[in-house]
Formats: sequence, C-alpha cells, structure tokens
Amino acid sequence: MFERFSRTARTVVSEAITTAADHGDAKVGPRHLLITLARSEGTAARILAEAGITPDMLEDPPNGPAGLTDRELRALRAVGIDTDALFRRMEATFGPEALTPPAEPAVPRRRGLLGSPFDPKAKKALELSLRETIAAGHRTIDTAHLLLALLRQGPPEPAATVLAEHGLTYDEARRRTGELLDEAA
Repeated sequence: MFERFSRTARTVVSEAITTAADHGDAKVGPRHLLITLARSEGTAARILAEAGITPDMLEDPPNGPAGLTDRELRALRAVGIDTDALFRRMEATFGPEALTPPAEPAVPRRRGLLGSPFDPKAKKALELSLRETIAAGHRTIDTAHLLLALLRQGPPEPAATVLAEHGLTYDEARRRTGELLDEAA
C-alpha cells in the first residue's frame, strides 16, 4: 500500500515516527500523524492552515497553575470562580511552590523497536486513507486523504477540540480536498 502514497504523504508518515520519538512515545499514534500533517507542505497542511489551525495548536496544551489547562481555567471562571484569587490564597497557605506540578523525568527517545512503529489507531488511519483515496476516485494517497482518514476515525484530544473550535469537520475537509486536488489535476 505504501507505494500508493504521494512523495509528500510518504514523508509525513516517515516524519511521524520522529514526531512520536520527540514526544517520548514508543509508537506513532493519530496525534503524531496529525501534528506532522500540519507541519508538512502538503494539501492537508493547506486545509488546516486555511481553517486557522497551526501545528502548535495540535500539541498538548501548556499546563497552567496547578496543572490546569486553559480550557479548564475558562470553565472555572465561567461558573464564577476567581481563579487568580484562589491561586494566590493557595500559595499563601501552602507556599509559593504549591501550584507547581512536580517535574517529570524525561522520557527517553525510543527508536529501533521491533515490529510496527504505529499503534492500532494510526494503522487504521493509514488504511482509511486508502479507502478515502479510492472513494474520491484518485490514484495516489495524498496528505489530504490522511487528514480525512484521521477526521473520519475521530482525532484524539486535544486536537479534536481544536479542529471543532475552528470548524474543520470531516465534510468540510472532504469538500476542500476535492477542490484542491481537482484544481491540481
């Protein structure tokens, strides 16, 4: 099947292995494929960029005070909790380091594992990309077909939230894929 991938799509699949290693993960998952797609020069990157989605948005969100995400902080504020006052009071009571999560040891980069470098969900996304290609009547698996496969499968959090907030649905990506690939042909 790999011979049906475009050069750009092959590069994305190969670089996803490095992305996984950079994140300290032993196997490539859908998240790594999506981040690598956003960093690529392919059609998928164009679709993501047009939706206002950058590679940094697809990474894990940075942890705020007490290890809370920005989304969690907004939820607390939405129900009337003054998080700044709460955090000041916690630091006054428990000390200035009370809200700092403990440092996690660095996860070693893992390479050269036996077997497939892809987890089952990433493998399924690669298989679905072939189905997307065939369904569209295309001969070569493009990066956009990989994006469609990931959207069809349901992207992992936090990427799913980012994609939803920017209105990038499977149907919208499929429409844009058709436009861009037919335009290029």
